[in-house]
Amino acid sequence: MNQIKLLDNNTINKIAAGEVVERPSSVIKELVENAIDAGAGNITIEIKDGGTTFIRITDDGSGIPADQVKTAFLRHATSKISAVEDLESVFSLGFRGEALASIAAVSKAEMVTKTRDSELGTRIRINGGILEEIKPCGAADGTTITIEDIFYNVPARRKFLKKPATESGYISDIVNKFILGHPEVAFKYINNNTTIIQTSGNNDLKTAMFHVYGKDAATKMLELSSNDKEMKLKGLIGKPELSRANRTYENLFINGRYIKSDVVANAAEEAYKTRLMIGKFPVYVMELSIDPSLVDVNVHPAKLEVRFRDDDAVYNFVYNSIVKTFKDKILIKTADWESKPSIEVKEFKEKNVTEEPLITQKESESKSVIDIAEPYFDGKKVFDNQPKKSADLRSEALGYMNKLSSGLSEAEKLNGSILLGKADEPTGVKEEHRKYDTSGYTKKLDNVELSELNEISETKTYDESKPFFDNYRIVGQIFGTYWIVEQNKSIFVIDQHAAHERILFEEFSDKFKNGTMVSQKLFDAEHLVLSETEKNILDENKELFEKFGFELSEKDNEWYMSAVPYIFDKPADSAFLTDMLDMINTEKMANVYDSKLLSIATMACKAAVKARDYISVSEAEEMIKRLLTLENPFNCPHGRPTIIEMTEYELEKKFKRIQ
Repeated sequence: MNQIKLLDNNTINKIAAGEVVERPSSVIKELVENAIDAGAGNITIEIKDGGTTFIRITDDGSGIPADQVKTAFLRHATSKISAVEDLESVFSLGFRGEALASIAAVSKAEMVTKTRDSELGTRIRINGGILEEIKPCGAADGTTITIEDIFYNVPARRKFLKKPATESGYISDIVNKFILGHPEVAFKYINNNTTIIQTSGNNDLKTAMFHVYGKDAATKMLELSSNDKEMKLKGLIGKPELSRANRTYENLFINGRYIKSDVVANAAEEAYKTRLMIGKFPVYVMELSIDPSLVDVNVHPAKLEVRFRDDDAVYNFVYNSIVKTFKDKILIKTADWESKPSIEVKEFKEKNVTEEPLITQKESESKSVIDIAEPYFDGKKVFDNQPKKSADLRSEALGYMNKLSSGLSEAEKLNGSILLGKADEPTGVKEEHRKYDTSGYTKKLDNVELSELNEISETKTYDESKPFFDNYRIVGQIFGTYWIVEQNKSIFVIDQHAAHERILFEEFSDKFKNGTMVSQKLFDAEHLVLSETEKNILDENKELFEKFGFELSEKDNEWYMSAVPYIFDKPADSAFLTDMLDMINTEKMANVYDSKLLSIATMACKAAVKARDYISVSEAEEMIKRLLTLENPFNCPHGRPTIIEMTEYELEKKFKRIQ
């Protein structure tokens, strides 16, 4: 066995650097955090070759006094804390005093710094942890740190770095996190002499969202603000339509520090459940302010994770805050106008490109009239085959429209269309429909310039805090699946299957929550074959299972089931119960309802009316009326939208009536 001995400072610093400095993005994270702690209002980040050869961070913060510059590069030298008790009240982003020492140990570092009340600044150069120079110099207020050739003296670490483009991507992600977490700071990010992003630092989070994620994301965010005795949560949460395929867009900041927390992520995703498609994740930027004594930030080398004193309190606070924000909001998805044309339309376009045009340029120049195709009405030609002047055509067309109108019933005239090929009673405005209001409708902006960012929150077709259906009219059904509803300056397309699915799901959920589940007695009590673990779970949660509709009894350590819940016109079976036991055992669910949410959604899907199932106009009207009474009428239990909106403004743009 080798002799035990103390390592030299150079080796110690390089080992410590391995914990703090993983790659160039780690350097930028540590240095920018120091700049923010120094009160900087403007921070410039410059890199070259993915930060492997050059990094420079410039800030206008408080700077470092000349007599403390050298000390700042010593290990565990910090101005943030002075005793172990201070760890329970840390509000600064950095506090360990390891960053500068670790970075300087594996690079060529230079710092120029000056305090506001000093006439001269100080320049210090450190090469691989060895002090080369320290002297006074002229400098602007603040600090500039330049890092060159990271890991040049630790080749084993350097070879694990990725390509410059990949490392640049990591750095861009870090910069974006800082922009979202500190909108009060003006950031400028320069990569290989090209300015990638520059923010104003106007302390507006929606503006920061615009810079990082673009206009579409910024216009689809909801403001969140919630307070508790010991916690405060604020920020922006995305509408369900703004979901992503991974958790990359889930941004959490705790007391200003970017953190990854399973507790908060699980709470947020649970609040979005049944609003998002399965496999999709929410988009949010949330700032959690919490008493530092209730959270331990000293559990991860890079300070990316924390430990809460009370996980359940944080989980419930975040969950309830998001659910409360969604309440009474109108979350209708807007139509996608960039979809591709149908095969028939595409074939028609391609066919007409090769065929001879109906009107040649020569004909159009020599005549003041045009030929038109021969439309038919009731088997007869509407127009004769002679060319007509435009004024004559207009006159004859109006005459035939009047003739057509005169043949309609009064109900058809009032309703504006013939529904499902037959005349129906007009759809009147009923009191039940007046839960929703559209007085807040405004036109949407098409192009948003940087100067218009403050107006992003106003570019809605309705006020999301107000009801949206008041004086609507059912126009008809298309493709045997979708119902068209007109109101004010919009038309709404409702998916009959998704709508009915949400209705059934909510009705079942309400029965469970209110304790009004319907059960069906079994002819003979069924013996349940369970493991000892499952028996214990059943014993501990017997009251919840009975609330769900099961009737259970225990005799000689064996369990029997004598009644089952009646769900969507079908009794459940023992497999339904054992599924619950499995999920409670593996996921530690406190509530049986939550553990079977997906199963309930699946049952609702099977029981709901399907696409292309015929339902009458009166049935559709009743379905829409029931849908509008729900707390969340905008998504089916699996997250698909039930309603899509198309505005008159957007239609007019498509038809080039407006620019």
